Amino acid sequence: GSQDDEEKPRFASLRSGQMIETITFEEAMDLFKLPKKVGLFEDIDMFVAIGRFGPYIRHDGAFYSLPKGMDPFDVEDEMAVEIIKTKRQKDIDKIIRKFDENPDPKFKKAPAKKAAAKKAPAKKPAAKKATAKATKTTTTKAKATPVKKAVK
Repeated sequence: GSQDDEEKPRFASLRSGQMIETITFEEAMDLFKLPKKVGLFEDIDMFVAIGRFGPYIRHDGAFYSLPKGMDPFDVEDEMAVEIIKTKRQKDIDKIIRKFDENPDPKFKKAPAKKAAAKKAPAKKPAAKKATAKATKTTTTKAKATPVKKAVK
C-alpha cells in the first residue's frame, strides 16, 4: 500500500448468506469476477455488477437493477437486453399528466401577478442618552439603597 505501488489492492463485498469466517478461497475469488462484461447492446457494452443497492446492469451510463433472486453471475446477453428494454418501457409508460391539444376554455390561465413593492425597513427608536441627574434611590425588597449624586 504506498503511493508508489502501481497496482492498488482490490476489494469485493460478500454476497448475502456469505460470512468471512466460513467463505472458501474459491468463493472469495469468484467475488472478483464482477463487474463482468455481458455483451453488446446498441453497439455499447453492458456490464453486470453488485453495487450498494444490489446487483445491476450498467449500459450507456444508465443503471438497471436486476430482479430479486437473479444471480448476477448467471446473467447472459439476452437476459440483460430484456431487463434494459423492460425498464425503458416502464419509464415511458409513467404518465404524470396528459395535456390536451385544445384545453377547455373555461379553465383559463390566471394573469400573472405584479411584484409587490418593497417596504422600507422599520425605523428603530433612537437610544436615550443618560442624564447627569442621579438623585433617585433604588428599592429592593429588603431595604432602599441611595444612589450617589453626580457632582457638577
